[in-house]
Amino acid sequence: KYPLLKDSYDDIKKDTDKWLGKDIDVPFPKDPAGGYTHDKHKLNYMLMFNSGVLYNITGDVKYAHLVKSILLKYAVLNPTLGNHPEATSSSPGRIFWQALNDANWLVYAGMAYDLTRNNFSAAERKTIETGAFKPEVDFLTKELTSWFDLIHNHAVWACAGVGIAGIATDNKEWVDMALYGSKKDGKTGFIALMDGLFSPDGYYTEGPYYVRYALLPYYVFANALNNARPSLKIFEHRNSILQKALLGGLQQTNTDGTFFALNDALKEKDYTTNELVTAFSIYANVYGRNDGILMIAQKQGRVLLNKGGSDIAAAISSGKNIPAYYPYQSIEFTDGAKGDEGGVSLLRNGSGKNLSTLIYKYTA
Repeated sequence: KYPLLKDSYDDIKKDTDKWLGKDIDVPFPKDPAGGYTHDKHKLNYMLMFNSGVLYNITGDVKYAHLVKSILLKYAVLNPTLGNHPEATSSSPGRIFWQALNDANWLVYAGMAYDLTRNNFSAAERKTIETGAFKPEVDFLTKELTSWFDLIHNHAVWACAGVGIAGIATDNKEWVDMALYGSKKDGKTGFIALMDGLFSPDGYYTEGPYYVRYALLPYYVFANALNNARPSLKIFEHRNSILQKALLGGLQQTNTDGTFFALNDALKEKDYTTNELVTAFSIYANVYGRNDGILMIAQKQGRVLLNKGGSDIAAAISSGKNIPAYYPYQSIEFTDGAKGDEGGVSLLRNGSGKNLSTLIYKYTA
C-alpha cells in the first residue's frame, strides 16, 4: 500500500538475495579504511542485519541461515585476532583499524543475532556467543577500558554495541556495563552519555555534524532497551533528551539540509544521511509523527522496515500536512550538561527558500 515502504523493502531484498547460496568471505583483517578487508567486514555486518530483518518479515529460513553462516565464521576468526596491523591510534580495533568500527560491527551483528537466534541450535548459539561476541566485548570493555568509558561520541557506539550484544545474548553483565560503565558505577556508560553530552535543551556538545552520527547508536540502543528493560523509560530520560537532540540537530541545518559546519564537520553531510533514516523510523514509533520529519523522510526516500518506518511511509503516501521546507525557527541552545557553558543562537528571517539564518556561536 505504501510505496516508500515497498521501495525500502525491495532495495534490501535485492541487495541481500544476490548473496544467498554464496560463500561469504570473512577475511583476516589487514587493510585500513577504504581497503578490501575493511569494506568487506562493513558489508558483512550490514548484510547480516538486513538478512535478519528479512527473516522476520518473510519467515524464510534461508535468511537466518545466511546470518548463521557468517556469524559462525566470525566465531572462528575473532578469537585469533590481536590489534589490527594498520592501527595507528590509542584505540585500535581488531576486525577494523580503529575500535569505533569494531563497535559499529557489534551494533549490527548483535541486532542480526537477536533477529535470527531462534533458528540456531543451542550448540550454534554457544559457539557464536563465545567465539564471535565475547572476544569483541572483552576487548572493548577490558583492554580499551579508558576509551569505552569516555564521554564522547565513540563511547556512544561502544556502549550501544556492548549493550545490544548483551541483550541479544541474554548477558546481564554486558548490558549493565553498557548502561553504567565498565565499573558499573554510573560515572560513565550510556546513561552518563545521555546526561553529559547534551545540554538540557538538546544541544550536542560536539556540534550538529556529530549529533547526526551519534543519533544512530543512541536511538538503536534506546530502542533495544525500551523492549528489554522498559522500566528504565529510556526515551523519557532527562525530559526526553533524545527527542530534543534530534529536533535540535535538524534546526542546525541549512535549507538544503546540510548541517552547519561547526567544529570539524564535513560540509557535504546533510539530513538525508543513513543515521537519520534510522533515527526517524524509531522516533516516529516512540514520539509520534512530525510534519517536518515527514518532509525530510520524503527526501530520504527510504525508511526502516519497522513500525515507525511503516507509519512514516503511510503518512507520506496520504500526502497530507507535509511542508515544502523544514519548519525552521529562531532558537537559542545552551551548551554544557547543565546549560551554563555558553550556547548557540539561531536568528531566522524570511521563509522557504528565502530563509536567512544568522548563527551566533558562543559554545564551550
